[in-house]
Amino acid sequence: MKFEAVNFVVMRSAGLPIQTLKNFSFEKSIELIKNNAEEKKVIESIKNENNSFCSAKENISKKREFRDMVRASSPQYNIFLRRLKEAKGFMNQYERKMVLYIQRAATKCGTAGSYGPVAIGCFGSENNIEVTLESAKNYVLLEGWALDAIAKSLKLNLSEKEFHDIMEFPAKLLEKTGNSDVEKFVGLVNLYAALESPNAKDLAFEKINRAFKKIAEQKKQRTEKIAGDYESRAVIYELAKRNRKFAIGSELEREIKRINELFGNYLAKVSEKLFFEKEQENEEEFLFKNFARVSEGILKEKDWRKKNSRILPPIFSPDIAISAKNIDELNKGKYKIVLGEIHVAPTLFSSPMYAFERNRAIEETVKKMPRKKISLVIYSPNREDNFTQQLPVNMLKEIVAKVNGDKEMCWAYRAKPECRNSTSLLFFPLAIGRKLIFFDKHEKDFRMWSSEYLPQIILRLLEKFAPEIHKKAEVRKTKIVETPEFKAPKKLNEFFMKRFIGEYEKWREENNVPKHVFFRYSPVRQPLFVDFSLPHLVYEFFKIAGAKQKVSFTKFSPNENETWFGNSEENFCTEFRYMVIPNA
Repeated sequence: MKFEAVNFVVMRSAGLPIQTLKNFSFEKSIELIKNNAEEKKVIESIKNENNSFCSAKENISKKREFRDMVRASSPQYNIFLRRLKEAKGFMNQYERKMVLYIQRAATKCGTAGSYGPVAIGCFGSENNIEVTLESAKNYVLLEGWALDAIAKSLKLNLSEKEFHDIMEFPAKLLEKTGNSDVEKFVGLVNLYAALESPNAKDLAFEKINRAFKKIAEQKKQRTEKIAGDYESRAVIYELAKRNRKFAIGSELEREIKRINELFGNYLAKVSEKLFFEKEQENEEEFLFKNFARVSEGILKEKDWRKKNSRILPPIFSPDIAISAKNIDELNKGKYKIVLGEIHVAPTLFSSPMYAFERNRAIEETVKKMPRKKISLVIYSPNREDNFTQQLPVNMLKEIVAKVNGDKEMCWAYRAKPECRNSTSLLFFPLAIGRKLIFFDKHEKDFRMWSSEYLPQIILRLLEKFAPEIHKKAEVRKTKIVETPEFKAPKKLNEFFMKRFIGEYEKWREENNVPKHVFFRYSPVRQPLFVDFSLPHLVYEFFKIAGAKQKVSFTKFSPNENETWFGNSEENFCTEFRYMVIPNA
């Protein structure tokens, strides 16, 4: 079976350079503590570095990039900025929260609902990576939960397509209602999108929140709670201005094609075996309980690669980061491929953040699909009440409908398979997401998140079938540790910081925890980056995770010396996402 990447690649990068975090470091004090320096000298060092911290706090809080990121993350944005400026206590909660925001902006690549530039690129260049300038453009979109609250309040009957059209283009809300409050709300969103000044955007943002609240509460009963506490979330999000375009080519492209082929054939066989084994009504449990057994069995077979079949495996979307000192070294072939999450769905353009290129992406996808009649068979949790969770599935429907030449999409969300004697191809996406894959019901600890398991599958396949690429590939290995317990006074001070640093540095040494890591403390939360030279960030992480709790961590890779995108002074974390189509 052949697998082809759609020639539509997204480069997602962080919103702030990784070096931004250094402004909040207490490295000198940490070295003194580790070397058992006298207390007076340590406290003096902490005070000096805290003065530097406060200066950096003042400077960075004025930057447009920081304000854009925080504004998109919290409806309490103005209150936070004011209290950050006014708060006087040592290591106070607003300073700690600021460092939390910055770790997200400097280490997480741009995703829907968060801050970070997005560039659209392709395969096909002479160099491994070719980056050029492009005109800037900005996008402001409604959050799905906010539109859902508006629709429920005004009793708007929105189809799935209408819902997502309005999310991407808020002005289309006026086509569904003549409500004057909605007209004012849409006008404010359009105004916000056109503004450049951070102060002007702050003012417009406050007005948008008030206008939304007025609409959402119009027909709300006093005892009814809508939208799951909308006070805690932003109504809109903004994609940063794109000022780059890029192309992937030559050696790197060939290696990516080999990865696609190996993993695609693996998925094809897994899909077929699971499809014909599945008998239970609880589809989700069946997949999670049997995925590892089927997967490990296939990897042991001598001839595991899948021949043509009427069972099509899922479209899959890999996240791949490139580790290199700079772009020149990268183009000379001196790089590593860091395998991230493998999304078993068409996530590349199922996000509204790529809406401005979605039609082209779908056209590219349809061109790659087999020229045969396809039946769409989807096994996944029932989420019919949540349009935003349905979007990847709806993209599949649209793709399959266009391949089949149908004028309308005609598959139910939880479609059942056609007769097994049918000559139709069966498209079988595995809805495993970040769920736990169980290896053995008798070994409770022997289990793994699918986001960690699938990249390791690729590494194992490369080792066996493409050792030359295996030497250049890596997966962020996961380890589990228990968080320490520490007591903090009501008001934090320099003496507490000295003790705190000493305790966590000892814990870090005992558990072999690197200086820069990503911690996962919850299956439903994004990993949190921790730099152990930043006590404010370390304190917040331990506070969020809780004492004596098991957490997993992976090393920070590519690290700050391996982030090739940027210049000699500032570098940005980046990752590529593309989509692979089974072409039987």
